[in-house]
Amino acid sequence: MKSRIAIVASTCLIISTGCAVSSAPTRLDAVGPLRITSKPHQPGEGVLTVYSDYINNPNDPSHPPHGDYQIYSPDGALLQTVHNRTGSFNQEPVACALRAGKYRIVAQAVNYGMVTIPIVVAENKNTIVDLNQELWSRQPADGEWVQLPNHHVVGRRAQ
Repeated sequence: MKSRIAIVASTCLIISTGCAVSSAPTRLDAVGPLRITSKPHQPGEGVLTVYSDYINNPNDPSHPPHGDYQIYSPDGALLQTVHNRTGSFNQEPVACALRAGKYRIVAQAVNYGMVTIPIVVAENKNTIVDLNQELWSRQPADGEWVQLPNHHVVGRRAQ
């Protein structure tokens, strides 16, 4: 009887140890501005647009809005949470004016989950992050694009 308990306990320990292994967080290169310009809001500002994954909208299921996301400074301080919906049906992502610089965003990516992505905002430029596969589902692996491990393109690599 004691040997049976020891075997069961050992098996449970082995199984639970295998489940406790966690993978390292995904590290991505910084997403930078596209070569197109945006309307300048203020001198020294650029625009960030994040196509985060859609969230459930029980009041209007045919027009789901993009999920909110957070913008952090490079040292990890929360700068703002973006309520990421605009337009006539609240389906468009918000074009967020930011001072030129480096940031990190945390948002939900479709078919992947929560991601943290370093970004670069340049003066009078538009940095676009596509976590919803609306703009770029897959691009050639020419080194110009940042991709998630599942090969979905999220934006243009920062220069």
